[in-house]
Amino acid sequence: MRKERRVYKPRIVGGKVMMPEDLKRLHKYMLEVEGIDHISDEMRAVVESEWPELAHKLPPQKPQGRADQLFLYLASFCSSHLRPSGLAIQRSAASLVLCKVGCLSDSR
Repeated sequence: MRKERRVYKPRIVGGKVMMPEDLKRLHKYMLEVEGIDHISDEMRAVVESEWPELAHKLPPQKPQGRADQLFLYLASFCSSHLRPSGLAIQRSAASLVLCKVGCLSDSR
């Protein structure tokens, strides 16, 4: 039986592009490590969306305010469901912005 290879698309994480090779290395690392002490919210979203079966190796999430929780939920949703259509989410001090890249940026 032939094992099917997973194809990763480049993602922007923490303002930097993660290429498919980077995601493969991260996956291999997550498989080998017992657990992780610290992880950024953006990298946590990558692990939880790409490999939910490995999320138990992540440290507990810090309690956050409602705006931060909504931002993380929307960021995770956008990266996993809306990426092909060119939608992005941005966080500013005053608002959460869901916009079509290059077309709309509405902060209240």
